[in-house]
Amino acid sequence: MFNHLSASASRLGSPTLSTSKASVGLSAGEVWTWVFVLVGLSFYANILRAGPEGSPQLDPGSVISRIIDGGAFNIAAWAMLLLRARRVVPIGIASQRMLLGTIAIGAACCVPLRQATIVALAGSIVLLCTEPRLTRSGREAVSLLIGLVASMVWTSAYVLPLHAMAGILDAHIVAIMLQALGDSVSVHRNIIINHSGNIEIAVLPFCCSSFQLAAVSLAYLVTKLYLESPLRRPDLLWLGASLAASVILTELRLSILTTQNPEYLWWHDGPGVSIYSVSAVLLAVVFPWLATWRDDGTKGRVEGSATA
Repeated sequence: MFNHLSASASRLGSPTLSTSKASVGLSAGEVWTWVFVLVGLSFYANILRAGPEGSPQLDPGSVISRIIDGGAFNIAAWAMLLLRARRVVPIGIASQRMLLGTIAIGAACCVPLRQATIVALAGSIVLLCTEPRLTRSGREAVSLLIGLVASMVWTSAYVLPLHAMAGILDAHIVAIMLQALGDSVSVHRNIIINHSGNIEIAVLPFCCSSFQLAAVSLAYLVTKLYLESPLRRPDLLWLGASLAASVILTELRLSILTTQNPEYLWWHDGPGVSIYSVSAVLLAVVFPWLATWRDDGTKGRVEGSATA
């Protein structure tokens, strides 16, 4: 009788024990939320450290100003990542591999170097790509992380020699444009000398046409995801058009800067800066919007023909 009671008790108790064991642990959504928060803090810590003489300005006004100066599309990308954090994988307990990867990413985020943040972003991409249960939100998170790490690498000191070469090419293009307008212009590497306007400017790596291309690509991606439009092969053509428009806009601005000193001051230090920034943002948004509008039109025609 006692044996029968003990066996019954064990049968009744075993489901409770297994249920309690299954409920212990962090969920995958919680872990990915912490990953994105840690890497995001590391990302913006790099922006704050890039203050005057490398000393971060930690008063609220300076912090907000530098975050905004870091780029509106960067802010949008991180907001989208946080919104997708709990949906990158189906509901479930975080695996041991995920927890170990999170610890490694967190350790990289603690290192106050831009390279460490790049490593943390790359580690997040690898950890996501090796997740067998990745959802659509997870794939979108991967694309956002790739855009962010590409932007950091593209604007790092390692790529500055490439941008310096692009600055030399920009200088020659601007000289050709001004000569076509009748100005007497000469070029020495990245320096444009307008003899007619009695002005010369140097196209620095941070001002050349190639420097913003990664940011334009991220803006294209963020806009497509905001419009809830999936990325397709034709988007490569639209992205190429967006990049070309960004280059043309930069060449036009450099040409205006090199005409005369008043134009330089107005477009470089005055209201022209805001006009250029707004124009760049509009160009970055209009091409993914056009791509989405064309996709919706094509889809509507296909569905209409199928119905007919």
